[in-house]
Parts: sequence; C-alpha cells; structure tokens
Amino acid sequence: MKFLFLYNPRAGTRRTPISEQLHAFVKRHGLHATITPTTGPGHATQLAAEAARAGIDVVVAVGGDGTVNETGRGLLGTDTALAIIPCGSGNGLARHLGVPMSCAAALDSLLHSEPLLTDVGRANGHPFFCAMGVGFDAAVVQRFNTLSRRGFLAYVNAGVREYFSYRAQPLDVRVDGDQVTRRVPQFVTIANASQFGNGATIAPRARLDDGRLDLVVVRSLTLFNALPLACRLFTRTLDRSRHVTTATGTRFVIERDQPGIMHVDGELVATEARIEVEILPRSLKIWAPLG
Repeated sequence: MKFLFLYNPRAGTRRTPISEQLHAFVKRHGLHATITPTTGPGHATQLAAEAARAGIDVVVAVGGDGTVNETGRGLLGTDTALAIIPCGSGNGLARHLGVPMSCAAALDSLLHSEPLLTDVGRANGHPFFCAMGVGFDAAVVQRFNTLSRRGFLAYVNAGVREYFSYRAQPLDVRVDGDQVTRRVPQFVTIANASQFGNGATIAPRARLDDGRLDLVVVRSLTLFNALPLACRLFTRTLDRSRHVTTATGTRFVIERDQPGIMHVDGELVATEARIEVEILPRSLKIWAPLG
C-alpha cells in the first residue's frame, strides 16, 4: 500500500517538528510512503489530485481543518482515500471519525483503519466535509481569524466578543423545495458530519454516509439562552432545544438580502446573496479507524 503524507510545516511543536514524527513513523513500520510539505493555499489540493492520478492508495492530511478540506478536494471522485492526522484548532472531521487527537496515536490508527465511502456537501461550488454556515458562526470565524492565538479558548473569546456586536440578518431557507424558515435567525448551519470541532456537536444525528445533509437553524440567541445553548453543543443535545429548528435533505437554498460571507469547514468564503447547497453522495473515500 502506498501512502502520501501532506503536512503543514507550521503544525506540531517546536520540540518535535511534525516532519520528524512522520519520518520516524514511516521508518519504524517500513511503509511505502512519501512525505511532502505544503507551501501555501491550494497546494494540498494539487498534490492530492496528482497522487490520485499516480495511483497512491491513501493521502494523509497532517494539519488542521483547512489542510483536511484542501486535501479532500483533490480526492473527490477518485479511488484514493483521505486519512487525517489532526494538528489543528478544531479537528471536526477527525473527531467525528474517532481519530485520536494525539499525533502518535493518530499515526498508529492508520495501521488499523479501513476505507469508508462518504458523502460530501457543496455550497456554491465549494466542497465541505463537516459543515458550512452563515450568520453568527461565520462571523465568529471571521473574528477568530484576527486573533493571534489559536485553540479552543480563542474560539470562546471570539464567540463572546462577537455576541455583543453581531446583528442577525433576514434569511430564507428552503430544503428540497419546501420552506423551512423566513425569519431573522441567529445562524444557519448545514452539516455533513456532526461536529464543528473541539467537541462542539452542531448536528448530533448527522452521518457521513446516509445520503443526506442536516440543517440546523438557531432562531435566537439571548442573554438567557446563550449559555444553555452552548452547553447543549457540548452534550450532543442541541437539536432538542426549542430555540433550534432541524431538517434533513439533499438540496438547500439560503437566500439573504445581499452578498456576504459563509464558512466551509471553518474557512471563510465571500459569496452571493443566494447560496445553493447540495450533497455529492458517496464521493469521497476516507481511511477511517476501525470501530
């Protein structure tokens, strides 16, 4: 079996650079593998697509959600599997799949994994593997990107600060042609996997291989319900709140008054006022841990 490891050079720790850990792992297990750093935006997509054409069996994305998303894009519709060594802030897809969060344990899990054929979402042409969203969650991502620190506490900081300045906009949401909401919701998320990352479960019932995407609309966010809703995020019960509307489907349309930002797997994208979201069934093979 042939592996290609694509790693973000900024991932890992100063004490043990990620490249050293990868080379040691490959040597220890005698793997047929190439280890290549990414050099900038889009490079992982290019390298992954080239690997698929060359017949590589598994491309391992070593980094955060951005590296995973870029790598997965290059593998859509191919027989080459995506594997993940999580080294980012959220690690949503890795957590959904049960990939260990420590680099050493995640590498070992590669030896005890199997291919899983999964669905992928696409929003205005941008593929996503975990979730896309508009509204408050996209605004939090925008604020998070201005912070010098990363990690869970930075997300909390961004969320609290954004809460006091964010102003919700009218949104019209339709699922498979049916009207779901014509309100001023706090945010709208369409999820393929269950997690945003860091254990925050936005769509508890979402599955990667069920042929459907999960819509989550948080209708209001006030001083009285913000903390309970945040707690529900981390106890997998958000869908039970009376402040939340959920639905599942294969085609979604989100319409707002003007163009703006959305996030796809935590990466910001400027897009039109109308956002069309669809599912690409069984279009990505993932090298997932057994069990």
